[in-house]
Amino acid sequence: MLSIASEGSVLSIVSIGSFLSVGSIGSAATLFAAGGGRRRVRRSGGEFVRRAWEVVMVNRGLVAAASGFAGATAFGAFVSVRENIPGEPPGLNLPGRVPVHLRLGLGSGLSAPWPMPVAAMVAALRSGPGQPRPGRVCAAVGAIVLGGTVVEPATWGRRSRAPLVSAAVALNLISGIALMTAGRRASLAAGTISHPSQPPSPAAISRRPTSRRKSTTR
Repeated sequence: MLSIASEGSVLSIVSIGSFLSVGSIGSAATLFAAGGGRRRVRRSGGEFVRRAWEVVMVNRGLVAAASGFAGATAFGAFVSVRENIPGEPPGLNLPGRVPVHLRLGLGSGLSAPWPMPVAAMVAALRSGPGQPRPGRVCAAVGAIVLGGTVVEPATWGRRSRAPLVSAAVALNLISGIALMTAGRRASLAAGTISHPSQPPSPAAISRRPTSRRKSTTR
C-alpha cells in the first residue's frame, strides 16, 4: 500500500510539474505574441497606411500627362515599325532595323526611347506635396521630347507623308508640351508647399521699434 501511495504521489507530482511547465510555456508564448506580434502588426499597418496615403496624394495631372506621353510613345513606335522610320537625329543614320533600335532603347523617328516614358511615369507616381523633384524630372523629359521631335526629318515630312506619321508627330508634340507644362506646375506647387512663409524670428521682433507710453503722475 505504501508503494502504491508513493507511486501515486510521484505521478501526481510529475503531472503537476508538466502542467506548470506547459502553463509557463503558454504564458510565455502569450506574452511574446502580445509584445512582438502587436508591434509587427502595428508596424505593418502603419506602413500600409503610409503607402495608401502616398498613392492618394500623388499629382493626378502629372500622372495623366505621363500616361499620355507613354501612349504617344507606344503609338509612335508602332507607326515607325510599320512605315520603317528610324531615328535620324541631326541626320545621323543608325545601323540596324527599327525594331532593334526600339528594343535597345534608342527610339525611332516617331517615338522616344522607352526609358524616357518609364522615368516620367515613375517620377509622376512618386509626386506629392512638398516634393518638387518629380515635377522637374517630368518637365525635363517633356522638353527633351519636344527637342527630339523637332530635329527629326520625319516631323517635316521628309520620310513619309502617311496620315499615321502625321498623327504620331502631332501626338509627340502634344504629349511633350503637356508633360513639360504639368511638370513645371507640379514643381512650383511642391516648392511652395515645401518652403512656406516662415514667421519672423524673435530677434527680428525685438529689433522692431516699439512705442513707449509715457507714464503720467497724478
